[in-house]
Amino acid sequence: MTAIEVWRFHNEDADAHVLLDGVDVFRTPARVLLARLSEQGHDVQDADDEYPRVSGLTLAFTRTAGHEVPMDTDGMPLYFESVLVAAEDYY
Repeated sequence: MTAIEVWRFHNEDADAHVLLDGVDVFRTPARVLLARLSEQGHDVQDADDEYPRVSGLTLAFTRTAGHEVPMDTDGMPLYFESVLVAAEDYY
């Protein structure tokens, strides 16, 4: 396997947690999670609001949702809908 993509639950009460350095990827607002990663010294590439990436960790996030979700003030989904974890040379 070279990559895995994990999707956010549809049921807000789901007992599922995807943690990154102790932070819940799907329950922490997307902009807050990216800011934390940047503060930790990671290379956050967020020029594309819908599909930000973190180099070195090879994480790729998706904010695009095909169903009703809570929205952030920037008009995008508040939380990430999926995260792709891959080998460093995936992109």
